[in-house]
Amino acid sequence: DGSTVVNPLHFEGVCSNAANSEVAARLRAAGVGRLVVGHKPSGDCPAVLGVSHTGVEVISADNSYAAGPGRGDASIMGVTLRGTSAEHNHAVVHGVLRDGRPHRAELATLCCGLPDDATAHVATWGDPFVGTQLEGGWWVKARLLPGGGAGHVAGRATYVCCRGAGRNTECRDMVLPAV
Repeated sequence: DGSTVVNPLHFEGVCSNAANSEVAARLRAAGVGRLVVGHKPSGDCPAVLGVSHTGVEVISADNSYAAGPGRGDASIMGVTLRGTSAEHNHAVVHGVLRDGRPHRAELATLCCGLPDDATAHVATWGDPFVGTQLEGGWWVKARLLPGGGAGHVAGRATYVCCRGAGRNTECRDMVLPAV
């Protein structure tokens, strides 16, 4: 029948790099400021690479492996794009983690074409932590809604942060300054 079968293990360890500066430059040159993808498991909440890293915001929202034996209950995740036009908008990542805690973060507004200076098209508002990397290799994945974290502290917010390599990751809550 002319079909080709490829052993999926052939691609084990081969993965696209969302932070590849060459790919980001090509996307910006083509007018792309945000890439929202699935089919790249990200745990129980979307994984965000903030626009400050390469000039392109990358959001991966696939919870295929978020639940299962020993992994807790199912999670729910969503990505909503809001704004006045396709050229001027922001993403909202939201949902419920597999442990039942709700999360939500509004990301920076992307607008007005995409010059090589990646910061020229980003508004000054939006969650400053989701999609960024902290000391120790911790990536900020989700901002917990009040009551979902280590307790509400005035002027601070609780975030889920993860680090690791491949399929071996660890996550913990961190309290960071609120915005």
